[in-house]
Amino acid sequence: MRSRLYWAVQSRFGRVPDAIRLSASEWDADYAAGNWAGLDSITEVAHYMLIVGYLDYAVPSARVLDVGCGHGRLLRLLARFGFGDYLGVDISSEAVERARALAIPGTRFDVVDMNRWDASERFDAVLFNESLYYAKDPGAVFTRAVGWLSEEGIVIVSTFRQSPGSRKIWSAVESVATEPLAGCSVTDDTTGYTWDVRVMRRLRA
Repeated sequence: MRSRLYWAVQSRFGRVPDAIRLSASEWDADYAAGNWAGLDSITEVAHYMLIVGYLDYAVPSARVLDVGCGHGRLLRLLARFGFGDYLGVDISSEAVERARALAIPGTRFDVVDMNRWDASERFDAVLFNESLYYAKDPGAVFTRAVGWLSEEGIVIVSTFRQSPGSRKIWSAVESVATEPLAGCSVTDDTTGYTWDVRVMRRLRA
């Protein structure tokens, strides 16, 4: 018998995604088939706006790194509030091309695997919007991300609570020495879907 968790994820995506995907071509095929179009739904807006609100409050006009930027749904909302500079990275070239096609000023993109990629610059905000699920070692990726922050920088992590990988993500995040700044959860009443969003920064000396 399938669990309630299984059916929540099945309903949202039309299937249950693998906990870890290693193939860029699989991601490209998913985007080409429209399998992630549901992320543009009105039922997804609330958790995106938590990220936007935290970012706008904590570091307005930020230099933003969006790890797992996908086809740019979060970016479109961020653009309404403004940012200093934006770098979106994703393993899927199909997703990156769709995000780039939005032609939003001040944006750059790169096709990378977050498991091996390391930033050569510093950012005021690093965003993991439902992307840490797909890291081979979420703790290692999150640790590197903290190192990508500017002195006053923040990292924002958002997870879909009904995802099979959600608990693992928070365990990994909590194992890294950071200072929590804020966090809350939001539930869409029409679907029952819940997202958890937290804001953290590097520990002060």
